[in-house]
Parts: sequence; C-alpha cells; structure tokens
Amino acid sequence: MSIIETIGLAKDFGGEPVFSGVNLAVEPGRKIAVVGRNGSGKTTLVRILAGLDDDYKGTVRVAKGARVAYVPQKGFEFLPGETALDFACRDAYAMRAELERLADIMAAGLGPDAQAAYGAYARLREPYDAMEGDVAEENAGRLLERVGLGSRAGVEASLLSGGERNVLALVKALARRPELLILDEPGNHLDLAGLAWLEEFIAGLPYAVLMVSHDRRMLDRVADEVLEVEGGRVTRYKGNYSAYRLEKLRSAAGQGQEWQADRKRVERLEALVRRFAEIARSRPDPAWGKRLRARRSQLERVKAEATERPDIGDRDARVSFAGEASKADLAVAVEGYSKAWDGVELISASSFTILNGERVALVGPN
Repeated sequence: MSIIETIGLAKDFGGEPVFSGVNLAVEPGRKIAVVGRNGSGKTTLVRILAGLDDDYKGTVRVAKGARVAYVPQKGFEFLPGETALDFACRDAYAMRAELERLADIMAAGLGPDAQAAYGAYARLREPYDAMEGDVAEENAGRLLERVGLGSRAGVEASLLSGGERNVLALVKALARRPELLILDEPGNHLDLAGLAWLEEFIAGLPYAVLMVSHDRRMLDRVADEVLEVEGGRVTRYKGNYSAYRLEKLRSAAGQGQEWQADRKRVERLEALVRRFAEIARSRPDPAWGKRLRARRSQLERVKAEATERPDIGDRDARVSFAGEASKADLAVAVEGYSKAWDGVELISASSFTILNGERVALVGPN
C-alpha cells in the first residue's frame, strides 16, 4: 500500500501553472529523487506532499496513521536557549504538554469539556506512543550520537554551524519515526566527509525517502527512482540519476529525429504558402484564394502537432566579469591570523599568500 498518493494534482501561482495532472505514489522503503531546474516547482511539490501547502487542485491521499516528516533546506527556527537535544525533542515536548493538559481536564471531570478531552487525548496519544514520546530524550540522544552530534547535545542550537544545523534538523525529523522522510537539499552546508556520511545514512534508512537535491553523486548512490519536474509535468523514471540521464538522452535522440522531420515539413509548407500567396495576388481566380486558405490551415495544424525541440536539461552558463586586469602579482597576503569563537581557538597564527590568477580551494571539516 502506498504511503502517499496523488491523483490529478495541480498547482498554480496567480493563474500561472506550476504543474498539473500529477499522478504518483510513494511506496514503503523507496528512495526517490526529485530533480528539475531551479523554479520548476520541486519545493512546491514536496511541501504539498508534506502537508504544508493545501492550496492545490486534485487529490493527495496519505495512508491512515502514516507519519510524514519534512526537513526544509533552510529556515530552521530555534527558541531562545533551546539546546540541540531540546530542538530534537520539540515535537515530543509539545505533544507531552498537551496530553498533560487534557489529562488535567479529564481528572477534573468538567462536564462536556471532560468528554471532549477524552476524545482528543485518545487521538493524540496514538501518534505520541508511535514516536515513543515517553522516552524521546533517550532516543534523541542516541540519534545525536549516531550522527556525530553527541557532544553537542547540550549546546544552544543557534550556536551550531550550518552543517550541524542541517544534521540536527534531520535528527528532529527522524525522532518522529516517520514512514516517509522528505528532504529538501539535505547536503547544504555539509563538507565532503559529511556528504559521504549522509549518502550512507540515507541509503541505510529502513523507510521511504523523497529528496530534492542537485548532488548527482549522492543521487547515483542513493536513489532507486527519479521524479523529474519540468515544463508543468512530473515524469517518473526507474533507477538512479545516471539511469535517468541515459533514458533522457535516448528519448531526446528519438525526439530530435522527429523534430527535424517535422521542421522540414513545416518549411516546405511555408514555402508553398508563400508561393500560393504570390499566385493569388497576381490572379483574380477565386480558386487560388481557396487553395491558399486551405494550405494556411494545413500549416497551422502541422505546426500545432509538430514534435517539440528536444531538451535534455543542461544549459551552458557564460559569465563575464568585465574589468581591467590587475598588474599586481600579489592578490592576498595574510600574516599571523588567529580566530577564536566562544573561547575556543579555531585558527592559530596562520600565514599564507594568494598570487594573482591562482585558483585556491578552502577545505576542512564543519
């Protein structure tokens, strides 16, 4: 049984369609990549599937009792003084507090309020028990250890690095014990070692994962299906990213041949229409006007039915930084540079130079 299913899903912004007629299903245990150009609607699609956007047309069905967790690519908000452990347990804390409030109402036996509280308590208790809310702190602590943040559990979450915040958001989602985990650019702010860890971690998760990512290497190693969001359509491909690209190239090759044939047919008809127009202007015979109208109708019909030019997705970007070339040999000189943060020395007495025209990579763990 599918965890989530869409039927005729459509979305537009101000009357401008983003996608339409989307029919898809996410099966348990599948690792699905969502790919497409920037602005094609990937984040919009996953937000709808995560239940964060209900302004759409069509149907979205979620299996009864299925838990869906979503990790956005940015916008993590931390409460003042909230530690990494507290953030990971925030959902459990909120549910626990509400259960305690409902329990107090039931204990007081306040007529209709107590009856309503019984129903609300039962509905909330089921997902709370499913995520093992009573032992949320212990489970979250183990998850933090597993992802390498065990020593940071008591640190204020807002003081964590960008990569650590990304991993912490993943821990918070995992703490819900979801059947479906939705990730939007999970590799943001991670170094090479972090990305390698993330690949292995996602591949080893026992439940379904739907991920938006531009990291082709990770999608090759993790994904077993690809959803392409492009031109208002969502197309499904079996296999990893490389298999998807190969299928796209094969399809484009066939489409290219059809496009060339249709283009030549259009050119021949355009030439014929021009010829008939010349004859119709030079001769008063109504029959030529009728022939011209018929050829024009045929041309419009052929244009409407012609194969579109193939698009395999890659576009070369050409950037020019105009300006006068520097005459200096030295671009940057650093001498005795040190940096400490919150009492911890990050860099000690370092010196280096960068010459004009050099290409320098800055690497290191988060």
